[in-house]
Amino acid sequence: MSKSITIVRGDTDIGGAVACNLAKNPNLKVKAIVVDASAPEVQSMKSCNVEVVQNSLKDVNAIKDLLSGTDGCFIVTKSDFTNPQFVEDEIEQGQNIADACAAAKVPHVVFNTQLHPFKITGISARHLVAKAEIEGYIRQIGLPVTFILVPCLYEDYLNILKPFDMGRGLHEIVIPMGVTPFNMMSVEDVGDIVGIIFSNKTAFLEKTLSVCGDKLTVREMAAYLSRHLAPTQFKKKQLTAYQYAQLGQPWSQDYANMFDFILRVDQRYNLQETRKICPKTQTFEEWVQKYTYTDSFKVTDNIKQAFDDNGYVMIRKMFDEEEICQMKKVLEDSDMAQKYGYGLPDGQGKQAGLVIWSHPGDDVTGIVSRSEKVVDTCQELLGGGEIYHYHAKFVRKDAYTGGSFLWHQDYGYWYKNGNLFPDLLTIFIPVDISDQTNGCLQILPGSHKCGRIDHFPVAGQNQCDIERGKQIIERHPIKHVEMDPGDALIFHSNVIHTSAPNNSPNRRWALLYSYNLKSNDPVFKHHHPNYTPLEKVPNSAIKECRNYIDFTGKDFLDPSVDKTVKADKGQ
Repeated sequence: MSKSITIVRGDTDIGGAVACNLAKNPNLKVKAIVVDASAPEVQSMKSCNVEVVQNSLKDVNAIKDLLSGTDGCFIVTKSDFTNPQFVEDEIEQGQNIADACAAAKVPHVVFNTQLHPFKITGISARHLVAKAEIEGYIRQIGLPVTFILVPCLYEDYLNILKPFDMGRGLHEIVIPMGVTPFNMMSVEDVGDIVGIIFSNKTAFLEKTLSVCGDKLTVREMAAYLSRHLAPTQFKKKQLTAYQYAQLGQPWSQDYANMFDFILRVDQRYNLQETRKICPKTQTFEEWVQKYTYTDSFKVTDNIKQAFDDNGYVMIRKMFDEEEICQMKKVLEDSDMAQKYGYGLPDGQGKQAGLVIWSHPGDDVTGIVSRSEKVVDTCQELLGGGEIYHYHAKFVRKDAYTGGSFLWHQDYGYWYKNGNLFPDLLTIFIPVDISDQTNGCLQILPGSHKCGRIDHFPVAGQNQCDIERGKQIIERHPIKHVEMDPGDALIFHSNVIHTSAPNNSPNRRWALLYSYNLKSNDPVFKHHHPNYTPLEKVPNSAIKECRNYIDFTGKDFLDPSVDKTVKADKGQ
């Protein structure tokens, strides 16, 4: 029998992670109540088939109606540091939710709480105080509850604790913890643990769990970041909590007080117990290297799940500077573009340059597509079945003149080539910086779940049904994919994507390799190849290759004789 769980404030990092984790269980119906419908977590939840409803959380009866019949409720509250009276507002909101849970007779509540620094030491870290006060109220009214204490998140390194860019490849970590180990964990793992709590009510009811994924000093964290994000280097910045409070951000004083509190009081986070509850809880190093290529990189269950949920994964630094230089020698110094390239107009006076080939060949660009790290990663993301090289592209958006690509799905084209299933993907590798100024990719995360959309010819390209596309964008907001040379974006053939023209003085060149499953061999011959066995080579072959000009066997697409070329496209 299916059960229902409601997440209150799914528009937070923890709330969104919990909702998406619970939604993986086919026996659970998951609803998320949000205040901010524009929050990025909303899109992620919708992609995970979570029912999302908006509510101000100011009316107890309205909240009660939304909780009616639910089997469990996860509550997380949000501290808005830009609001001078956020503590009072957050506490009031938390009490409203608790009262609604009581009125709706919710049988199991899980609340994301914190210690009360003011009562313990007289230190006022307001975001902690608010949650501790709400915990006290929940205890007072006697809700059937499990409390979970969550430390700072690894993901905070991407926003509120983001290292300072000092220039020349150096970043400073600004956390005033001295040599004291700092408790942290991944927001993904919080989602897993809350799911385990709800599935084992008897074991966890009326208990408080203090969870964490790792305990490291700032210096140790800097070492891991430097190791896995090289050549970028990280170091600890020497500063006190008082100096941190002077940084001028809305949260600076509260976080300074929080760090001071952590230094004075044992936070009780239990690493061993956390791993007993959830053995796959990530260490900080595992989290850092998960989406950054290293020699030990592999597609984990989490990475595969992210690809299945979102339709893409980004792998940073999949190719190092020497490997990118090897690619550039072919693209810049050979006659490939002059001999085999053509322009694709965008209907607005600009055009992108394209070179398309069917088979890898033995030059550097072919070696890249046959390398173990590319083939193995793409194969695992497609489920592990044998893949083959469907075709490749060199896409040129030159400074000021590079044209746009209309909204489309790759499978919108490839369906017509006899591919019965959308079991294809593309790996996009920029050799230049790719950002919003020079026409970077734009994708609709999760849009691959919409299935194949009808496409119509527009200005020599094929474009998704415009009206349907507008509706999809409302549910799957646009993400601009900014990348550095050597990063890799791997995306499903049904992901809807586009790119703007290059109006900047900086070119945007990229290599794209598309792969198909052997089991999805097209049912008729066309301008891209049917199944052809792929000969993998070791990753070292990319740097060892000295073939920059011999393109024997690549079978370039000739736009002057191939009538289907206008039905193909770039990115």
